[in-house]
Amino acid sequence: MTGVRASVQPADKRGYGKLRFYRVSVTALFRRCNYDLIPEETPYASDIQARACDPAHVLVVSTGREAERSAWQEHGSGWNWSHAKLTDWGLQQVILPKNAVMLDVGCGGGRTVSRLSTLAPAGSVVWLEVSAASAVVARDTNVGGIESGRVQILQGSVAALPFPSSVFDIVTAVETHYYWANLAANVKEILRVLKPGGTFALIAGAYRGGPLRMIYGIIMPLIRAAFLSDAEHRDLLIQAGFTEVVTKHVPGKNWICATDRKP
Repeated sequence: MTGVRASVQPADKRGYGKLRFYRVSVTALFRRCNYDLIPEETPYASDIQARACDPAHVLVVSTGREAERSAWQEHGSGWNWSHAKLTDWGLQQVILPKNAVMLDVGCGGGRTVSRLSTLAPAGSVVWLEVSAASAVVARDTNVGGIESGRVQILQGSVAALPFPSSVFDIVTAVETHYYWANLAANVKEILRVLKPGGTFALIAGAYRGGPLRMIYGIIMPLIRAAFLSDAEHRDLLIQAGFTEVVTKHVPGKNWICATDRKP
């Protein structure tokens, strides 16, 4: 790719101590970014990431996709802050009835749940996340909603949603589908729990073909994250059983929001 260069090599960096990690140097559009990839099995890898001078450029990776996603999400408070604008924009693409029954298939520290409960003040929200550490942060973020009975924080997987069929008006997934083990089956599971006419909103900060495609084209394969194009997002939802997928973007950003209603 013209204008892009990447190298991966073992390194040691002052401040992390004597541990094994990898420095990834990415140069795109004459701008250089460094990313440190720390194997998840490294003792206190998540603490190292949190205490780094630039946590956004320290990525904890592992050999298992589900474990990898969990490791990323142990820093839910940071995700709440770093993805706030993306989340707010994505939720603007969805019509939320005031009394909506909603599910957020988790990512981060529960800010999406807090935002949903604000947008639908007579509704209820369930937050489901595989990471126990993220659930702790989400509970702290939504104390008021939990005490009022409008918010539930549960631990579980999108692969087997612990709900009956046709119970939710809205299901959201923000910055999380990259790490689902079986995208097609997991989206079908979301379709199952939606009421007829209910809406699914898949919101993400990276898609293949966006304005930052050169950088993400290197980073996403390195962290073994699903990196779909706009058309592939549409196909994913259609193959699951949705019929009229709409995708939206923001000029100059790599954001995507794919939405559709259950037939």
